[in-house]
Amino acid sequence: MNDIVGRRKIRELQKRLYLAFFSVSALFMLFVSFGCSNSNSSSNPNSNHDEKGTIEAVININDPDLEETYIIRVRPEETPTYVDFKSGDYYAVYEEQGLTLTLEKNLLYQISVYSASEQLDEDYKGVLYNYVGEELANMEHRFNKDTKTLVIDLE
Repeated sequence: MNDIVGRRKIRELQKRLYLAFFSVSALFMLFVSFGCSNSNSSSNPNSNHDEKGTIEAVININDPDLEETYIIRVRPEETPTYVDFKSGDYYAVYEEQGLTLTLEKNLLYQISVYSASEQLDEDYKGVLYNYVGEELANMEHRFNKDTKTLVIDLE
């Protein structure tokens, strides 16, 4: 008889623990979903960010020859809030068209343009920084609604 009563108490205790665990999990998920976002940032006229805080930035290269393939490196000089730069740098291949990237608004970026090594055209494998050649341009830029397009002159 004591064995049956003991098992019932253990089951009831397990149910309470499961209920407590799921309640805490649900509260945590609500906090992560709603509690971490700054609800006043979009209504604050002095805020530097909109709800997303990102912008579709365009980088163009002005080169009369434009026969080369270029590699563009974008590095945030400040800590991003909305865009995840896991390695700290973002590399992209630039050919004849403009390069469009989703970047964080009003964040200072260092942008470098490199010539691509010949191996890039022959067999592109691995990470782009392995194919970086000579640095052709280096500048800092903040992207926002007025400066969302950057033209880099290589003349």
